[in-house]
Amino acid sequence: MKSIGRILNCILFAACILLLVLSAPAKITGRADTIPSSRRVIFVGDSRTVGMYMSVNGGAVDRVFRTDDDGDLWVARTGAGIDWLRFVGVPGMEPKIDANTDIVFFTGINDEGYSDFASQYATYLNKKAAVWAGLGARTYFISVMPVRRNYAGISNDLIRQHNEELIENFSQDITYIDLATPFEGHLLFADDVHYLPDTYSTAYEYIKLLLAADAAQHEGLQEEHCVLQCE
Repeated sequence: MKSIGRILNCILFAACILLLVLSAPAKITGRADTIPSSRRVIFVGDSRTVGMYMSVNGGAVDRVFRTDDDGDLWVARTGAGIDWLRFVGVPGMEPKIDANTDIVFFTGINDEGYSDFASQYATYLNKKAAVWAGLGARTYFISVMPVRRNYAGISNDLIRQHNEELIENFSQDITYIDLATPFEGHLLFADDVHYLPDTYSTAYEYIKLLLAADAAQHEGLQEEHCVLQCE
């Protein structure tokens, strides 16, 4: 198994954010721009990403390809999975990538029922992330988040197993962000799979803060593989 490196300087910062999440799980006080970052974010994903987009930007949509008021691009569709990523999502956003881009994948729940879930995602994204790293962009993958109860053959035990397999199989060009652990016990569900706006908004602020912290710490940091997580 590949050894897992860590962004050590970000762990203390992430722990502080965890305290905010635990003390007020519906909302993080303060804005994600507390730590300045001029990098543009491309959010890519499925209905959970659509839900996050709506909680942050308003509206009611089932798919989105739009740049928001902060300059971040959202590329997501309800029901999206690995095939959509390959043939629609990634080809659509790839021309927008440059050295100032953070690509954040918040997806996977629709493919959790497949035994080769982790290998499919790792094989495809490792190849793409290597190309984007050559441009100076950074690629992040958010842990697949829990369901409220077993859904269409998908259990939280299976999700945890697949998340562990992703960590093991992702290359050094992909930073895995563990969102599941700090939010455990604090997810507000709208149904068995999706969350209420407060949860999406809190997750968004958490992600943006970690990206900003990573950007601030990135220079001179050499890790075999990075996992952003709280302890």
